[in-house]
Amino acid sequence: MPLTDLEKLSTLILDCNNYSAHVKFPYMPSLTTLWINKNKISNLPIIVEEICCKFPNIKILSMMNNEAAPSYFNGGSLTQYMDYRYVISQIPGLEVLDDTEVQENEREVARKTYRMQRIREGSRRRKELHR
Repeated sequence: MPLTDLEKLSTLILDCNNYSAHVKFPYMPSLTTLWINKNKISNLPIIVEEICCKFPNIKILSMMNNEAAPSYFNGGSLTQYMDYRYVISQIPGLEVLDDTEVQENEREVARKTYRMQRIREGSRRRKELHR
């Protein structure tokens, strides 16, 4: 049965499947929880864009043990971990990222930190579309 037939699916666990950041998901507005731990995801912006587009009501996202989700447990630094939390700025309704509840002050910092990045990326995409 294809995932698109599961219209009320709210939780999808795709751990340990060797997925890369270029995985394509079907549009699933009912999905609120996605676990995609221990895969081969290395490009954070690409996977986050796919998740935003295909799962508009996502509340819980876990991407632990992927290169794009650095932590102390897989050799990441505090700076890399903080940069990874950029996901919060891109998915406004996110309540839990990996094993940590998203705090409102953290959401505000992420919004301010990455707002300019989103504006620049949007401008670049518009230019590419008009070429």
